[in-house]
Amino acid sequence: MSHLDEFSLFPGQIIVFEGKLIDKNIIATKLYTSATLPQLDSAPNITVPLQILVASGPFTHLDTMSYEPLNDLLDYVSLHQPNFLFLIGPIMDASHDNVKNGDVAELFSLYHSRLLDTISQQLSHTKVFYISSSKDVFSIPVYPTPPPTYPEGQDKPKVTVLPDPSLLNINGCIMGITATDTLLHLGKKEISKSEGNRLGRLAGHLLQQCSFYPLYPPDPDVILDLNLWSQYTRLPVTPHILVTPSGLHHFIKVVEGCIVVNPERLAKGLVGGTFASIEVRPKVGEEKWSPSSHISVQIVKI
Repeated sequence: MSHLDEFSLFPGQIIVFEGKLIDKNIIATKLYTSATLPQLDSAPNITVPLQILVASGPFTHLDTMSYEPLNDLLDYVSLHQPNFLFLIGPIMDASHDNVKNGDVAELFSLYHSRLLDTISQQLSHTKVFYISSSKDVFSIPVYPTPPPTYPEGQDKPKVTVLPDPSLLNINGCIMGITATDTLLHLGKKEISKSEGNRLGRLAGHLLQQCSFYPLYPPDPDVILDLNLWSQYTRLPVTPHILVTPSGLHHFIKVVEGCIVVNPERLAKGLVGGTFASIEVRPKVGEEKWSPSSHISVQIVKI
């Protein structure tokens, strides 16, 4: 790699390179790592701006299960009434002391369903989605993570529960969301020689490799199901918006024509964290619609 001006590599990455064989050593002279797919050409089918809020768990502080950050978020949603609210798990973190110590005085499934129903009832003017997480005490601890199943006879929550990861079409706006901290895991394993922005470079790996989780072997924190991984983590198209919550510092970046957002966490230890507010604007007249000119994002502190 010494002849390359810059490179960025990680385990599991698919690459093509040109090089020379010199004294049993392969000297790379050109490196190709991007197989980014095109975006949909058509503009979203909207006539007024779409308002979308995205918040990632945990939603409660380390020392309590009172969900104060989540309640503050719900007050914000009630005031601004966005079209969509995406809550990204975990909402009942299996590593929380109250969960580990058995301080939850009801079945996890009932607690989980009741919590989501309470959110749905409070936000009658906003469509609410919940993205499953393998860290939820009530989820199957594998990645990709399917939506939870509820015991027979128990009512399912009125909130729409989605798997991790999910690729959604919202009136023609393609939005990819994952609950897994892919950026942090990639950052641990990446070797690079680059002057570019590190966070943008890490986010670019997902789009260039067409995968929500291109790292293999996975981080020890991830229990990977290989069959589900190959089937459900591929990106068949470059989304207009890609949401990748991470413990790394929050950011908003345009990468490969896609708006990549790390809203960080709604609760950070003993204090409140951040969430993302997204606005998708319609095309006006004959102008060309593009994510960079028609999508704006703000990081809001709770």
